[in-house]
Amino acid sequence: MHYILSTIYHQTKEKTMDNRIYFNPRQLIATGLYPFGLPTLRLWLGKRKENGLNRCIRKLGGTVVIHKDLFEEWIEEHAEVKGE
Repeated sequence: MHYILSTIYHQTKEKTMDNRIYFNPRQLIATGLYPFGLPTLRLWLGKRKENGLNRCIRKLGGTVVIHKDLFEEWIEEHAEVKGE
């Protein structure tokens, strides 16, 4: 019985949870994927309610973590287009 419930739980979990990848600010910068540093990211995080970055952020106790996919969407939404 335990095996059946465990299997059902894991199958349901795999179907309902998407692959969410979270990083703390230092880890995000350490990936080397972004052309800015930790001071810039911290500035954006400090103004996250004004700039919309708060939708990418989760607070776990005192720790701030950033949802990688939502953060990259946010970057694309705020990209400056040349000539505009």
